[in-house]
Amino acid sequence: MIEYILKSGAIALICLVIYHILLKKEKMLVFNRCFLLLGLIAAIVIPFLEVSFSTGVSAVSNGLAKLEYVIIGAQKGNVAVSETINWGFILRAAYGFITALLLMRFLYQILSLIRKAQMNKRSSRNGVVLVQTTGEKAPFAFWNYVFVPSSKTADTPISSEVLAHESAHVHQLHSVDVLVIELIRLVFWFNPVFFYFKKAIQLNHEFLADNAVVKDYKNISEYQDILLNSLTPSHNEFLTSSFNYNVTKHRLKMMYKHTTNRKRTVLAASCAPIFLAVALFFSGHSIAQDDKSTRTDRSVNSTYFKDATFTFKNKKGQDIYSDYEHLSEDKKGSLPPPPPLPNGEILKPLPPATVVVLTDDGKVIIKSKDEMLSLIHI
Repeated sequence: MIEYILKSGAIALICLVIYHILLKKEKMLVFNRCFLLLGLIAAIVIPFLEVSFSTGVSAVSNGLAKLEYVIIGAQKGNVAVSETINWGFILRAAYGFITALLLMRFLYQILSLIRKAQMNKRSSRNGVVLVQTTGEKAPFAFWNYVFVPSSKTADTPISSEVLAHESAHVHQLHSVDVLVIELIRLVFWFNPVFFYFKKAIQLNHEFLADNAVVKDYKNISEYQDILLNSLTPSHNEFLTSSFNYNVTKHRLKMMYKHTTNRKRTVLAASCAPIFLAVALFFSGHSIAQDDKSTRTDRSVNSTYFKDATFTFKNKKGQDIYSDYEHLSEDKKGSLPPPPPLPNGEILKPLPPATVVVLTDDGKVIIKSKDEMLSLIHI
């Protein structure tokens, strides 16, 4: 689990750095949106992928390099038992508690927005549902709703540019992106990279909405004046897109920015090998053995474990006992090879009184009368 967290965080950080260095200042807004979303997907999916390489090397020689033998018992005498704090359980419990709180907050925000839309006066315009609200100073959008302060509609009607901006958020489904990143942040709340990922996604949404307004109304200077004159405390709900969100020089400059088709092609083409390199580096790697080496390994294990008794839990949590011959093929395949032998010694089977415990976390614990040896099979 720790390895997955580190890999996903590293992938997200790499994608975010590449975006800020190569893409953020370029006017290829739709591509940038796709890049950020693919970066999120890559961070979640790639650590689960496994790249397999075929080889004819026997698993006995390879497996020994991946095994660590640790004595966890004594051959004779009393076994000392020490009581320690289960920090793993405490950390898991704390993580679960914080995640549950954040999930409740997430659901509360969604329900509050839905309730606000249902409780206030609504009207439809160009495929968008306008909701007149009280207590808001700036318009904002969520899903197919545009929330407009009632003071704007009563005293000074909302400008067509503002409505076009918020409608662009709705038509381009920006709420979907925000919901995706928020769900990811629910799981990775401890990783600040995803917080900055959200900021990058939301700023790109503003670029896209501004671009839609500029295309329709052409007059960039007039639209910028509307932006600057509309600076009011924005709506603070983290699932929405507010009209004056992050009105910075980046948004104002982006309206005049032009990126040539050649540069767009070069930048877009350069991202493909980057994703491929990240996938190869951060995915899991396994060595696929050929049939001959696999048969040899099974033959060695069948000799070594033939007199032992195996115990493990089934899906219902019941204890199951079996000899090697009646183990499933999956169980046989999960067994590590025997420990290395000094030069000249012949492999001997385990004593008949040996019990081999197959744990759910992949450990193989071998217990005999005189000692208890743990084989940690990685």
